[in-house]
Amino acid sequence: MLLDTGLAPKLETLNPLLRETITKLQAETERIEPDRLAILDGLAGLIAESATRRTDLLFVCTHNSRRSHVTMVWAAVAAHIYGFDQVETYSGGTAVTAFNMRAINALRRVGFEVEAPETPNPHVRVDFGPGLSANPCYSKLYDDPANPQADYVAIMTCAEADAECPYLPAARERVALRYRDPNYADDTAEEVAAYDHLVSTAGRELLYCFAEAKKLATR
Repeated sequence: MLLDTGLAPKLETLNPLLRETITKLQAETERIEPDRLAILDGLAGLIAESATRRTDLLFVCTHNSRRSHVTMVWAAVAAHIYGFDQVETYSGGTAVTAFNMRAINALRRVGFEVEAPETPNPHVRVDFGPGLSANPCYSKLYDDPANPQADYVAIMTCAEADAECPYLPAARERVALRYRDPNYADDTAEEVAAYDHLVSTAGRELLYCFAEAKKLATR
């Protein structure tokens, strides 16, 4: 059986602050807009297939610096707590930059433990519990060898990446789940709020998505 139906034991494996954050976000489903629910329900159907086959999720945004990393990390957590052991999460972009420190700090504020070396494009380790980590987060192209090369689900997290990657022949499915880039608030009084909003919104939506996938997979 690939799905663990006991959610509480899985939550207990997470960092305490992150566990509190997740419990809060799980109770906020009503804050998800109806048009977003339709997209998330479609993605849930694809994730549910991992009960019988491996499913690779590749999150793509233009610079692979903010939205794609945040969503990739949340999907890794959601896969863990809902028992989708055959789901792997990755990220990439249409250009190479670096995992933005503002996004890293926003993840830290909700309970992730992040180790970010001081290098131009650091390989960042994001832990969500003892011995539990997402795949290494660093900026790379969507077709980088570290990412799946075939039969993956491409999740486009920004309009720019969706437009600049019109055709991904190796992807078996493509989902447009777009988020506003928080960089509009960089170096302003709204900076922290903008990045926290991205992290909470992505977390709320992906937790909902995996919860729905679990329902579908256990019917």
